[in-house]
Amino acid sequence: MLLVLISFQASLNAQTNIKILDGTVSYVNAKSIYVKFYSTKELHVGDTLYTYQNEKPIPSLVITRLSSISCVCELIGNAQFKIGDPVKGMIVPSPIPTIIKDTLQKSPIKQNITESDTSIKVTNTDKVKEIKKNKPLINGRLSVSMLGDFNQPFNSKSTRTRVSNSLNISNINGSKFSLESYLNYTHNYSKDQIGVGFFDEFKLYTLALGYQLSKNKQIWIGRRINPNISNMGAHDGLQYEQKIGLFSYGLLVGSKPNLYDYGYNIKLEQAGAFLAHNANTKKGYIQTSIAFIEQRYSWKVDRRFTYFQHSSPITKNINFFISAELDLFKRIHEENISSVNFTSLYANVRYRITKKMSIQSSYDNRRNVIYYETYKTIIDKLIDQETRQGLRLQYSYNVFRYLSMNASAFFRFEGKNDIPTKNYLFNIYMNNIPKLHVTLSASTNYLKTDYIQGMIYSGRISKDVFKSKLNVELNYRKINYMYLSSETKTNEDVIGANLSFQLSRLSSVLIDVESTFANHDANYRYYITVLQRFKNSKKIKK
Repeated sequence: MLLVLISFQASLNAQTNIKILDGTVSYVNAKSIYVKFYSTKELHVGDTLYTYQNEKPIPSLVITRLSSISCVCELIGNAQFKIGDPVKGMIVPSPIPTIIKDTLQKSPIKQNITESDTSIKVTNTDKVKEIKKNKPLINGRLSVSMLGDFNQPFNSKSTRTRVSNSLNISNINGSKFSLESYLNYTHNYSKDQIGVGFFDEFKLYTLALGYQLSKNKQIWIGRRINPNISNMGAHDGLQYEQKIGLFSYGLLVGSKPNLYDYGYNIKLEQAGAFLAHNANTKKGYIQTSIAFIEQRYSWKVDRRFTYFQHSSPITKNINFFISAELDLFKRIHEENISSVNFTSLYANVRYRITKKMSIQSSYDNRRNVIYYETYKTIIDKLIDQETRQGLRLQYSYNVFRYLSMNASAFFRFEGKNDIPTKNYLFNIYMNNIPKLHVTLSASTNYLKTDYIQGMIYSGRISKDVFKSKLNVELNYRKINYMYLSSETKTNEDVIGANLSFQLSRLSSVLIDVESTFANHDANYRYYITVLQRFKNSKKIKK
């Protein structure tokens, strides 16, 4: 898993066109988070999935198992998920391989070409005579979704329409130009949305034009998330990247998106640089990266910080990952002071005891980030620098091929509160049961904070039919919560069903319905999505 956390450190000699896949959390158990996509064809075990906080992508999940439309994931950090939460996959598609022909080679060379190959070379001691250019690679998707409430079809806050479009083109018309784009429009039909403008509902996450200066050099202009520093979110302006052997570095100059509506704001100036090192060793993959960023508001220093990340195998069975963010700037009594303060620290260690058994531990420590110009009117409230600390312990055991059990415990201390948040989970998972060919799981989840205490019991069953053209799933959750301040109790029964139709290789439809029964009231919701993908041929002419 740890090796995947840094998978966004893409090779800079490839076209890094980021494609966004939208998913939804469909089930939560002790060890795993289940995420449903329209199709998982472009996802792989080990890929990282992201959530968004303040419009910034945060690595949150790692894929451990896949079906045709669903994936089982492990947590990164201490994020809390519930059914229905949105999750995104960032896919960096491989470019069309560059074939280098040797005109002096007489005997044919057998070469297996796969989509994961980034360069295929026919080597010989003789000089290379001819280089064939990459052909264009097009990846696009258009989805239209409708989420609604049967009880209040038009006035409910949950009734909304969403249109999403992404288009990534490498080597436009065989040139050195490439395009990345991801646009989203969401319209809410509730009454309190009256007066909301188009640009409040329209979000431009990516729109950038790239140019390949040489094999190892690339420049981008526009709004783009850089895979090497994806935790920063999108950057508006210029980005330059270069790879030298095992090292890669880059520069960025421009601004960051508006904090409130994700629009363009030229006053939020931003510039920085990053350096990364990637190497494959006998023990495994080693990655280290560091970035230095300065953010300004109307040319006054707003924030100055550095980001560090490292992942490596300690032994064959032990993997280690650490990331840290340090603020390098303070303002005290209108005087700018250079200082070093930890803003966040995250560490994860995973030990695979046997093929069937593993344990994992992670520690998370985060503090308030202070923007001295953007939020200068509320600096006094932020200066307190409350610390949020989290510790997670996890145990996994695969009883046999079709049965596994997982248990985890999570503790979080926040600010000056002496009462920690406690979360215990236990799960039993049965995958693709023989003869029945169904997947079953059941879990319990206990949560206690300083204001709420409760249990969730849940179960699900799913099955692929008609050669995976149709996936059918039923799920149930029993929710019992009590608010400690008022002793108010919440008892809910949630029943859900969904169907996923794979109409063709590039077309699919997802239909989801859910009923919630609580205190003699019933609510019925639906979620319908139609997805169309666009791809050109990946065949390579020889």
